[in-house]
Amino acid sequence: MIRATMALALSLAFSVSAQLEAVALGGSTGFADLVQSRVRATVGPQWVDIEEEAELGASRSGASTAGNTVWQIAGEITLPAHAVMTSCLLWNGDTLLMGKLRGQADAEHVFDSLVPSLPAGWPKDPLLIQQTSAETYSLRLYPVQQGGTRRLRLRYLVPVESTDGNVPVLPLLSQVNGAKPRQWSFELRGERRVMLEINGTAWPMSPPALRVYPFEEGEAAQLRWNVELDSTGRRALRNHADGGAWTGDYVLYRGRLPDSVVRKIETPSELVLLWRWIKPHTFFGGGREVTEQARHILGQMTRLAERGNKVGLVVDEDLGAGLRTFALGDSGSADYKRMTAWLKGLDYAWLNAEIPNHGTAVEISPAALELSRNRALFASDVLAAAAQFGKDTAVVQELLVVTAGPLPDASSFEDTVRLELPGNVSVRKAGGTLYGRNDWPGISLRGFAAAHPGSKALTQVDGDDVPFVFEQLPVTVSVQSDKGTLAKDAVLRRGAQGEWDASFNVHSKTLSKAVTWQLWGDGGSLLASWIDNPQWLETLNDSVVPRLWAQSEAHLSTVFPNDKSLAPHFGFVDREYSLLAIPSDTLDQGFRMAYADSGVPYLRAQDIFAKVGFKLDSTSVGMAGAKVRSNGFSARRLAGARGIQVRFDGGALGIVVRDLRGRVVARWSAEGLAQRSEVTWNGLDLSGRTAVRGVYLVTLVTAQGTCTASVALP
Repeated sequence: MIRATMALALSLAFSVSAQLEAVALGGSTGFADLVQSRVRATVGPQWVDIEEEAELGASRSGASTAGNTVWQIAGEITLPAHAVMTSCLLWNGDTLLMGKLRGQADAEHVFDSLVPSLPAGWPKDPLLIQQTSAETYSLRLYPVQQGGTRRLRLRYLVPVESTDGNVPVLPLLSQVNGAKPRQWSFELRGERRVMLEINGTAWPMSPPALRVYPFEEGEAAQLRWNVELDSTGRRALRNHADGGAWTGDYVLYRGRLPDSVVRKIETPSELVLLWRWIKPHTFFGGGREVTEQARHILGQMTRLAERGNKVGLVVDEDLGAGLRTFALGDSGSADYKRMTAWLKGLDYAWLNAEIPNHGTAVEISPAALELSRNRALFASDVLAAAAQFGKDTAVVQELLVVTAGPLPDASSFEDTVRLELPGNVSVRKAGGTLYGRNDWPGISLRGFAAAHPGSKALTQVDGDDVPFVFEQLPVTVSVQSDKGTLAKDAVLRRGAQGEWDASFNVHSKTLSKAVTWQLWGDGGSLLASWIDNPQWLETLNDSVVPRLWAQSEAHLSTVFPNDKSLAPHFGFVDREYSLLAIPSDTLDQGFRMAYADSGVPYLRAQDIFAKVGFKLDSTSVGMAGAKVRSNGFSARRLAGARGIQVRFDGGALGIVVRDLRGRVVARWSAEGLAQRSEVTWNGLDLSGRTAVRGVYLVTLVTAQGTCTASVALP
């Protein structure tokens, strides 16, 4: 339930691990040793930004290698679910190298060219990280001297996609093939107070803070914190970026559906179960009907109560002691606890004690069932059960009738029963395998149920959701921008605790702060429509928002396709790109200070967006594989061939093709473009060598300015 101020505990459950080994140049294998582990966590409004620094070493397995062995450490690391690797750093003594995004084939080629077949006379220090599946990354590091160590730092973002729980912070490299460091440290950055829980013991921490633990204490560590939301219970994080086609506002929306909408999806219920025993001494003839019914009743009532519904029980044991009544209540009420305790204790021994002189069961004739007496008892029992219902007509109210005992013949039933019940109460008879008898001696339960159908009858009783609960629903979300209405069809899913969380990510210019929702039911019926004005948080100059936006699957944009071609612009690794750190990526003095141990190295804007060595036109940059038109300009991959076709209206002053590092791989001058409106790049660089696969930027220069498109070369 959303109240004036709502604290949402944010949850990310994941399993992290690393399987690394040391490989000698000659092919023999050794052990990768974890010497030190350090984790820095910055808790943001909708993410955790984690940096992990580790010191790795290598050692021989047995005596199969020489003492001066040079090792390469290689293996696989597993990130949290939905997390994304964003950067890596590698130290070479006091020199710091920063991993940069490369096309995967090019990155592999460069790394392999720097790793010699013999351990002497070659350049050193490549680090390569590549994504191999949704949550796993391969890591290769060279060289590690026998007895020496190398220090590296990995950075990854963990988005918050749910609204309760905790965030494990156990290091990715906490165990390398079973080896553990002697200690690990946890450092908290940002502005948020958290609880760090280690093996069930919690320490409150306010940033900045640093704690060092023996590793045995940190084998099960997790982070807990709250996010304060306003009365709507929803928020929209916004960041604005400049640079080519990705200029605009990036918004991450998270929240729960309004209470008024949830009530339309899930109507709570009040269910009173009337349980009538007929001739209890007949229960001892070989069957355990009552005890079996008690077990099923307990299970059904538990399922209902634990989902927020109210349940009550009225029992006529026909033992001359009156009715046994348990008033309506949810799973926390005293009457519910008494009811469950009584049902659990109703066993054969209890029946023996409560029903003396039961003797041996005999066949019961209709006359022995005292039909007129049973009709009168039925009427009084039903009215007593009906009196248990509340006065709230907005809930589903249903009376469930269950019988136990002998069944008379059909001629003993009455087709019509005239009893006044509360107008909102519907009636259901229980039968079949769970609840035994279909009728009551002297009463037609079928006719009684048909006479009280109600307007909101429960859908089922035996084992299924009661009342009816949607597990997922289609929804349309729309927002206004400079391009008109942006709309997206999505699916809302019900969480494990019954909550309905809504989320989407939107990108455009001049976005409206109002969000329109339309929620659809089965058969395309409109269940609800509302305008949402979420809490609007500005997170200017924060690179995290566009990075998480780009990685998400809930895109809503006038520019970007719903694919991973944003990787080179937003600095995360996917299967098309790799993080490669080589000696030429040495950081200058300013960067070394920014990446010092004393702080978390947030990347600058020019590190987020593609740095290609020339100014990008603000209206013409497209994404990989897309066709961009401006002044008749278009660039697209050739169908069925390896090349790029460029078309234009004429009057071109030049065309340049560059890779993502800004290197020119092809060019045409004004003279070569005279009287032409089309050129084709055949995929060869200026030296005539085949260009590696990846994304290339094609720029058309005219008297009016430049137009640029990015196209993927297979």
